[in-house]
Amino acid sequence: MNKELINKIKTEFEYKFTQHPLLVRSPGRINLIGEHTDYNMGLVFPATIDKCIIIALAKSNKNISKIYSIDFNESLEIDFNNIGKQEVGSWKNYIIGVISGILNKSAKIENFNLVFGGNIPIGAGLSSSAALENGVVYGLNKLFNLGLNKSEIMNISIAAEHNFAGVNCGVMDQFSNLHGKSENAIFLDCYDLSFQYVSLQLDNYQFLLINTNVKHQLNNSPYNQRKLDCETGLQILQNKFHLEWLEYCKKEKIKQYQKNLLIN
Repeated sequence: MNKELINKIKTEFEYKFTQHPLLVRSPGRINLIGEHTDYNMGLVFPATIDKCIIIALAKSNKNISKIYSIDFNESLEIDFNNIGKQEVGSWKNYIIGVISGILNKSAKIENFNLVFGGNIPIGAGLSSSAALENGVVYGLNKLFNLGLNKSEIMNISIAAEHNFAGVNCGVMDQFSNLHGKSENAIFLDCYDLSFQYVSLQLDNYQFLLINTNVKHQLNNSPYNQRKLDCETGLQILQNKFHLEWLEYCKKEKIKQYQKNLLIN
């Protein structure tokens, strides 16, 4: 299926821009255990899946960058000198956000053309937004030889999620997208980003990914409120019981953690 998707995106790009593109595959993810713990700097156990977003891109000699989404059948034009948010909930904010983040790092990028599409069910909780963000940053990094490492790519994507999409996410989605490994899950500590791969040699067993067709958008869901509720609850417990295992949840350490991610 991914081969068909790659050909579809490549063909659409060549038709629109008469160029041969650089192709990027950016996977979705599942989380086997550890829901709502990544933004509490706890432990999670994600794994990347075979559903993905394919991004085709190439340099442009025009004075504007052009992006086209096959799935939404919508276009976006970006002027680097006048970058602003789009309507709430739009896929465009993810791309605008990562471009803004790249430019804020003083990275030298020129105008480009880009086409993307995927087979990750949108709004199904499989991190299609993180796949898009990381995929675009990764592709631009390769296209313009920016020299960004995985941590820098992740930080740019998280900042885009916070500042442009309006979702105060943790690190799991972007991290697992960048560090996914075939037939392995990732045991990740979201506080210090230490991790190890865990083999998923399941023999005659397999995980089934079932789409309930229930859609959600994180920017207008209670997600941000749940995050605030967790932070408030942890602070109350810490103040009342002085539990040492919650020491890392103290507000000053949260601030330092966010500073390290360039999203404060």
